[in-house]
Amino acid sequence: MKQNYSLRSKHLYLPQVTTRYAKLLYYFYLEELEFQKLFCSLEEDSLPAMLEWISYIEKQEEHYMFLILHDDSVIGIVSCYQHAHESFEIGYWLGKQYRGKGYMREAIANVLEFAYHTCLIHRCYFVIESRNYRSEAIAKEYGFREEGYLKEYVQDDFGYYQDAKLYALLQREYKQVRKEKCLQEKFQLTVEIER
Repeated sequence: MKQNYSLRSKHLYLPQVTTRYAKLLYYFYLEELEFQKLFCSLEEDSLPAMLEWISYIEKQEEHYMFLILHDDSVIGIVSCYQHAHESFEIGYWLGKQYRGKGYMREAIANVLEFAYHTCLIHRCYFVIESRNYRSEAIAKEYGFREEGYLKEYVQDDFGYYQDAKLYALLQREYKQVRKEKCLQEKFQLTVEIER
């Protein structure tokens, strides 16, 4: 059985998604229509359906999903899906009103710390829609390099396929970035096991 973790930093608290946080996540789900399409597609808009979805996520050994909390409100979510060869695919969603304020940069710093120092992951990567310049900026800021271009990889809200880019970072590269950018000192990152 996998451990439940929570990540803390200067401005954010990222508890792992569990049924304990179902109401908070459900209210976020109702407010964020794009989140519903991309991350969490419930069979019906109800709290019991959210509890069922969370129970499914909790049972997946290879999947870690964290809420992003600021001032006790859900502002987003980060997902880490472990693939073969000790790789994490990282995906995330931030509520519209919280974008452009540095929250995702801090959340990603938390997740990278968790991935490389707690889970001892060898490689993390993002698949980013080619027009998502903010996500590309975050990837580049943390030293991720573009490794590939995926033609017509993701479908947009209008049913059109859009290109995406693959960005990746190895553990040894992260250690250098962490040191150069003083991430520990800047964000005061901690990983805790929840009980």
